[in-house]
Amino acid sequence: MALQKIQSYLNYDISTVGYYKSLSQGIGAALSTLGWVLAGDAGQVNWSNVTTPPPAGDYSHTVNWNGAWSAGLPVSQYDIVTDSGLTYECILQNNHGLTEVVQNTDVTESITDVSVSGPQGIYTIASDPAGASNGYAGYVFVVTLCTPAQNNGTFICTASDATHLTLANPAAYNASGLSGSCSSSSANCTFYGTSLGGETALNAYVGLSVTTSGFVNAANNTTFTVTASTNYWVAGVVAGTFESHSGLITIATPPASDPVHFQPYNYEIWVSNGPLSATAPIYLKLIYGATSTTSYGTHVYYQIGTSQGNGIIGGNVYASGAPRLLVGGNVNGTGATTYECDFCGNADKVAMIVCRSFTNVCGMLAIDRAKDNSGNDLGTYAVVMAAGAYQGGGYQVIFPAGGGASVSPATASAYWPCIYDAAVSSALGGTAPVFLAFPMLGYMANPQIGAIAMHSGDSSEGELVNVTMYGVTHTFLMTQNALSGGNVLAGNAAVGIQWET
Repeated sequence: MALQKIQSYLNYDISTVGYYKSLSQGIGAALSTLGWVLAGDAGQVNWSNVTTPPPAGDYSHTVNWNGAWSAGLPVSQYDIVTDSGLTYECILQNNHGLTEVVQNTDVTESITDVSVSGPQGIYTIASDPAGASNGYAGYVFVVTLCTPAQNNGTFICTASDATHLTLANPAAYNASGLSGSCSSSSANCTFYGTSLGGETALNAYVGLSVTTSGFVNAANNTTFTVTASTNYWVAGVVAGTFESHSGLITIATPPASDPVHFQPYNYEIWVSNGPLSATAPIYLKLIYGATSTTSYGTHVYYQIGTSQGNGIIGGNVYASGAPRLLVGGNVNGTGATTYECDFCGNADKVAMIVCRSFTNVCGMLAIDRAKDNSGNDLGTYAVVMAAGAYQGGGYQVIFPAGGGASVSPATASAYWPCIYDAAVSSALGGTAPVFLAFPMLGYMANPQIGAIAMHSGDSSEGELVNVTMYGVTHTFLMTQNALSGGNVLAGNAAVGIQWET
């Protein structure tokens, strides 16, 4: 099957949705031109529905499908759900067990002193026997008239005795001789759980709609908007009653309005579509996110396997199925600046260098096919060869599903099946060798054509190198920008993708 090559210039930035889509849709457009097709999938991105770039986040997890979101649906961490035409990943479990309900009462206290205790403030009050033995634990108190101002606000009481209230106020400030006041209201009800799933930030739940269920008293099973929270307590205006019993709290706020528990999860799954793919298809999942460590940087992750279903790559999978970083790193986005992106292949295979001209961001990926003794493609297996400026190299053979064998080696290697050599140069007599990739399957198989390696001192960035293989001269586009330390070879390497039609 004839090869095609595509060169485009794409943005590395998410400060606008246009920049974000430039790289994301640019990669997909190249795959489409080569003949790859989108797999039918309920959750993959519809770009017309993407109107804002994604927030910074971690998109490197293997996810699980949980279908369409609805209010009250329990969603576990790393589940993906669809809602209003978009897909979201659950970054913190949105449902947690509860053990107690505390109905507040009308209480007003006078405050004379405040002392700081870690992320809380201990407020000294006039003697009140009802506060002894944590009698006010779980109550929501509104503090006023204290100085400085950061001692005032709405806080959940985490402990109390007859003369002190411990309030969840991380901004509390030592003060004495005060004439402050605090009060609770019987309109409030507070729910307690041993842990609310990592939302440790004070008031992380505030403004979210939540649903409680499983309690004996029907008044405690309700939906309300959170007015105060800690990592153990959630409070709101609820006409409930005291109860010690197992219950459940579930977020009822849609994913788009709940960044505490969900982040956008824009992905595509492309499947090879050539003659070999009738019996040996390759599925390539691309996840388009944003780095969590820098400003406006783009991250694109990939997964490769022999099957897919609802956003999950399966069958025989590359690198144990974990998402690998194709392009990105600890680098800020660069606005309107564009970078060279190169693609070569056909409907059965692809090789790419993404953001070749951007050091520390560039990524290279080749999905090639087995070769016969004349260099023709076979469906016997696929070979994945990768190199990344941030994540390093990778190599593994993937066999078609249902054939007995799965992958080789069992764990993806950081090094390609080339000569293991750390030299900077092997030039001799005015010539320099290239290192071909010979898949190791218990024997040394015929070399790949999709990608080659060289020593860094023997090629220049963007150089075209001609290599005679199988009696034919092939051309390769070289880069050193996709290398992280000593990956691919033992060190000092450059990599190249087939670059011809």
